[in-house]
Amino acid sequence: KSSKMDCVIVSQSILHMWEEKMKRIGMLLMNLLFLCSTVSVHAISFAVPVSKPQRNICLMYHRLSVNPLDWGAFCTSPDVFENDLKTLKKAGYQFCTVAELAEYKRKNDFTEKRAAITFDDGYSSDYVYALPILQRQGVKASFFVIGNRLNTPQYLSTEQLKALANSPLTEIGNHSFDLHDSNYYQLRSMYYNEENTQRLLNDFSKNKNFLESVIGQNVVSLSYPNGVFSEKVNQQLKKIYASTICTREEDITQEGQCIGRYNRYHGGNILKIIKDKENPANIAGK
Repeated sequence: KSSKMDCVIVSQSILHMWEEKMKRIGMLLMNLLFLCSTVSVHAISFAVPVSKPQRNICLMYHRLSVNPLDWGAFCTSPDVFENDLKTLKKAGYQFCTVAELAEYKRKNDFTEKRAAITFDDGYSSDYVYALPILQRQGVKASFFVIGNRLNTPQYLSTEQLKALANSPLTEIGNHSFDLHDSNYYQLRSMYYNEENTQRLLNDFSKNKNFLESVIGQNVVSLSYPNGVFSEKVNQQLKKIYASTICTREEDITQEGQCIGRYNRYHGGNILKIIKDKENPANIAGK
């Protein structure tokens, strides 16, 4: 019996060791798949990590809300947003729109520390909360609007969009007409297939024309839905737009690349974002 019991114990130990080994292999495979899904390829481009000190920073916000239940990756409070602006001011940053930042980049003008504030999607909080804060602080910002969400719940109304566009502190940009109805993986699939190139260009063109008809101004900046884009499409759009921006951080001093941004999620630290931007070694050392 003792011998049988010893065999059972040994077998269980071997089985446990095997299970642990398989778990580790599984984790390694998952990490490998994640890396493969995020590495730049010929069809899809992602932002290049910052490799040297930057004097420009581009921040991405989405929705502002006073309800704590809303706060998360794509929503923060008006108080956090206003505090961010105050903190950037104290750090010596000058504020500009994305179109202005692109022009400084084109001229290779990095003499000043500049911050471009952006809002994606076109939520009604852009008008209700963000605009009054911008006016109090005297800060410029760019708002990228999804055309088919205008006049729908939680999003800007036509009158709110017009009022937002009429402020001397704002820029209205293109965030697609209905491409954003597709998720991240669906968009990647679209960009991988070059047969979709014209469809993608047509959607951005449709939204540009639509927004310009509403606000009576030229739309010269574009933000890619979910930060996904291809070099082929980007090169075509750069002929039309003064600036194109994506999601991830990158060296925005490089000519011809899509301008990257930091997503300002609730709970993040604006001082850490500034520190990482001005001292890239903090990121590399992680």
